[in-house]
Amino acid sequence: MNTLSYIVWNPDETICHIGGLALRWYGMCWFVGLTLGYLLMQRLYKEQKLGADKFEPLFIYVFVSILLGARLGHCLFYEPEYFLGSFDHFIEMFVPMRHLADGTWKYVGYQGLASHGGVIGLLIGLWLYVRHTGIKPLVILDNMGICACITATFIRLGNLMNSEIIGSVTDVPWAFIFERVDTYPRHPGQLYEAIAYLVFFILILVIYKRQPRKVGSGLFFGLCLALIFSFRFFIEYTKEIQVAFEAALPINMGQILSIPFILIGAYFIGRGMKKEEARAKAAPLFGRFGLEGTQKKWPSELSGGMRQRAAFLRTYLMGNDVMLLDEPFSALDALTRADMRSWYCSMAEELGYATLMITHDVDEAVSMARRIYVLGGNPSE
Repeated sequence: MNTLSYIVWNPDETICHIGGLALRWYGMCWFVGLTLGYLLMQRLYKEQKLGADKFEPLFIYVFVSILLGARLGHCLFYEPEYFLGSFDHFIEMFVPMRHLADGTWKYVGYQGLASHGGVIGLLIGLWLYVRHTGIKPLVILDNMGICACITATFIRLGNLMNSEIIGSVTDVPWAFIFERVDTYPRHPGQLYEAIAYLVFFILILVIYKRQPRKVGSGLFFGLCLALIFSFRFFIEYTKEIQVAFEAALPINMGQILSIPFILIGAYFIGRGMKKEEARAKAAPLFGRFGLEGTQKKWPSELSGGMRQRAAFLRTYLMGNDVMLLDEPFSALDALTRADMRSWYCSMAEELGYATLMITHDVDEAVSMARRIYVLGGNPSE
């Protein structure tokens, strides 16, 4: 075999030394990827007016959850027999050090991070973040879907610099010889993924730029999962197995773990498309509900009366014959409340749906209702 026509790959793992610590390419790639994702997410928060106070804690949630999930994912999915085999090895899951045979500990960095575990950790971290900030889950998931591919690109470049997750032996002219592993030409699977993830990032970003109002539908989150893990499933055919037990499996562990993410991604893409159908159905009704010109505004940009009209429109689009209202106008000022009462009665009659309304305002009941039921001090009796 003529190895002179292939790319010989054996870069130094270390960029430089700072004191007694080594700055490694792998860690730097993670840092650059997370930083770019952080800056893009910051811009999305500004564009969507989500609030700087809600953005500030996001990085900690994301960084800790991805790192912890990726590390535990590798240890538990790929090497459970080692890391669960002794207490010292169990400790190695959480610290960037390895316990040597002579009883000493050596700093080695976090060697072994699984992308599937990172995604699981990220989803748990985002769940905690949503509980803390109150942001709608699909908004943060869609924004994460827009940013994630650029981070994934640099993580795979880090794998390339580490000569890990290597491909199978091949004779393609762009094959790499990973000298730290052996002298055979192999598919640079890490590079394939890095290029694909960069393309996915550009594609999702272009869709967002053209239709930013789709944030919150789940579409961008679904696209991110489906694209990344579909590609991951098929690229695994060009990779070597990472651990011995995979040889006995019909498909390898990376493919097995990719399938549920592909299905989740497909679900959210479908959900996002259905929401787009609802938008198309709502478009001709904006004028009839007194919302003309507000199609591209966020709820925070609307007045109280306009928000209430938007709520009526959302409820009407659900297709029910009866609308249940509980003190619908109580938060409005007197003039707006009177205007909304008149408007609602005419709209309900025009569109032909019945209304069951609960109110403590006698004048409101008399002016709007055809039939009134009065409950006593203890309605349950």
